[in-house]
Amino acid sequence: MATPSVLAIPTFEPESGQFTATVPDSTKQQPSLWGLPEWFAVSQVAGPALLYLPGSQPFRVPLRMGVFALSLMGLVWCLRRSRFARVHPSWILLVSAAVYMAVMLLHPATNTTMAGLAQIGMHFAVAAPLFWAPYYFLGGYQRLARVLTILWALNGASVVVGILQVRDPGTWMPAEFSSNLTNRQGYLRDLQYRAGDGTMTQRPPGLGDSPGAACGAGMFVAILGLAYLGVPVSKSRKLLGILMGMAGVVVIFLSHVRSSLVVVVGCAVIYSIILVGQGRLRTALTLALLMAVCGFYSLLYAESLGGQSTVDRFATLLEDDPSKVYEKSYRMGAVTGAFDTLLVEHPLGAGLGRWGMMRVYFGDETNYNSPMIWAEVQFQAWIIDGGIVLLSLYLIALAVAVQRLARICFFHQSLELRRWAAVIVMLSAGPIAFLFSYCPFYSQLGIQFWFLIGAFEGLAQGEEGDPVPEDRGETGIPLSPESVGEDGS
Repeated sequence: MATPSVLAIPTFEPESGQFTATVPDSTKQQPSLWGLPEWFAVSQVAGPALLYLPGSQPFRVPLRMGVFALSLMGLVWCLRRSRFARVHPSWILLVSAAVYMAVMLLHPATNTTMAGLAQIGMHFAVAAPLFWAPYYFLGGYQRLARVLTILWALNGASVVVGILQVRDPGTWMPAEFSSNLTNRQGYLRDLQYRAGDGTMTQRPPGLGDSPGAACGAGMFVAILGLAYLGVPVSKSRKLLGILMGMAGVVVIFLSHVRSSLVVVVGCAVIYSIILVGQGRLRTALTLALLMAVCGFYSLLYAESLGGQSTVDRFATLLEDDPSKVYEKSYRMGAVTGAFDTLLVEHPLGAGLGRWGMMRVYFGDETNYNSPMIWAEVQFQAWIIDGGIVLLSLYLIALAVAVQRLARICFFHQSLELRRWAAVIVMLSAGPIAFLFSYCPFYSQLGIQFWFLIGAFEGLAQGEEGDPVPEDRGETGIPLSPESVGEDGS
């Protein structure tokens, strides 16, 4: 691996009356230190995984909220310690969106003040890593590798558990499913299917309590496993990444969540295009071949566990043109309804606390001036909370983030930065794709998106000459000695 450039910090020498360049202590070899980014990465999987334990349902609300609270605590911690680098260009748009949501507290249809404040808090929690993450990743290629490895390993554990839940549900299925689902009559039964051995099985939750939730871990593991092909990590890491990536695809099949498979394929296509644009044709061809081989064998194994119903579920993706399949789906109706109906009826927003879990936790169902509005996709959620203003601000913020990544991918002089930019583009494409089928930017997907964007911003600033702080702990998981050229990709 090409060694990241060491930033020289100018210091004034009184005797000579001149400035001299000194190397910061943080670039010297030192014991591996964990900081906020590492613990934050652990919390993203380990926090929700506590719901897998028996007897955890009474604590579901604080456990689910804890992940968002930690993101906000990171922002408060950095404010108190003055630990900030230059902020990503999208910051002003996200702050403007929060200010507009604060104005929406005065909307006559806002359900309750507490529900409205909780909605604003969720917005801040999702966006917070964009503000504090750059500081910790200035020049920190090894730190980024370490954080991604943490997320990959923990999500990999959820994937393995998900597969075992179909193989041996009596042992591995959680004792309790989400209380939000068990309260809906017949809902859990609708999420069952007939497995390969003829028994009825639940869609695997992995290390969680919601049927089918293992697909999220499977998607991350599969995408990062593919990404390892294009960065200078050891060959053993690349091989393990491919094997775990196959397991991730298997658990997606077993979860019966078609959108996750589409996102994985889409991310791989985007990654291949970037690799070709960077002149790394051999890596792109290897990626395409592995996708075909791994997809085929993953489907065979998933069929042996999940039965014909698994194949039939995903065969619908090939029955017609993919765009027509989506056009016929319920989610497409939600997207068109957001613009044809919601935006027309509520051009400036419908008030806060009108949808989602913030209404369930903090709202008032007896407020007949603020009835429930369903939001199945992100566009609906933005329009309800802030109409065309919030919708425009957030879409522009995403466009700015994508544009900056794309520019660095193809035009930055640092080969190392271009390689990691391609990985971050691949990992970030998923949350953006889920705009059309989910509400990713009111969930952990959104937190991870802005965390990775903020982390990469730190890398970019480090390459542009920003000084490296002294107390972040730069050592960690070593990358392989493979460096330049297609062979090291």
